[in-house]
Amino acid sequence: NAPGAHLSGTARGAGNIDPFAKGMAPGAKLVYYPPVGSGHFQRIDSDYAQYQVFIHNSSYSGGCNSGYNSQAAELDQNSVDHRSYLHVFSAGNNGNSPCSNAYIPGVPWGNITGGHKLAKNVVATANLTDFDIPASSSSKGPATDGRIKPDIAAVCTQVYSTGPDNTYFNATGTSMAAPGAAGTLAVLYSAYKQTHSNMDPAGGLMKNILMNTADD
Repeated sequence: NAPGAHLSGTARGAGNIDPFAKGMAPGAKLVYYPPVGSGHFQRIDSDYAQYQVFIHNSSYSGGCNSGYNSQAAELDQNSVDHRSYLHVFSAGNNGNSPCSNAYIPGVPWGNITGGHKLAKNVVATANLTDFDIPASSSSKGPATDGRIKPDIAAVCTQVYSTGPDNTYFNATGTSMAAPGAAGTLAVLYSAYKQTHSNMDPAGGLMKNILMNTADD
């Protein structure tokens, strides 16, 4: 579909037809997951072992700042069970909407869209404009327990990327930010393997490199 094609192109488009639409990690391998609700989180264990899926990107919502829930705990456990695994999520586009259960009631803060994005070991990605200014629509932290979220931000306003049937189009939002961060991480993973005798890096190390080399 169009959104899925756009996100995958942002992460790993090769730029063969239009070089301006080349993704962050051109030609990286992709394993497609079915729509939300079909149990794709249950495939993590098998895909980690069979396909070496180390980076998971998704850009769906899950309720306005729903707190550290059971799914967040499950995703954090993934990082314990699978050393190299790292989830990358969009922060959400509720930046102008206060949540009824917001950390600071009555103001447009604390509106990350989904408890899975508030997990401790995942990367939640915000949206920057071309001028490196946070987009007003981009969801903001903190998490319900006061932790800083989102973790990183990427330029994802009017992103030009792939569409169905060799088409291209612009799109805006944190859904476009997340695959940009995921593609960047794929390059970092590859660089680590090349410089460490083909060893796979720890997901936590890659998250720390991503965050600590970004502008504050």
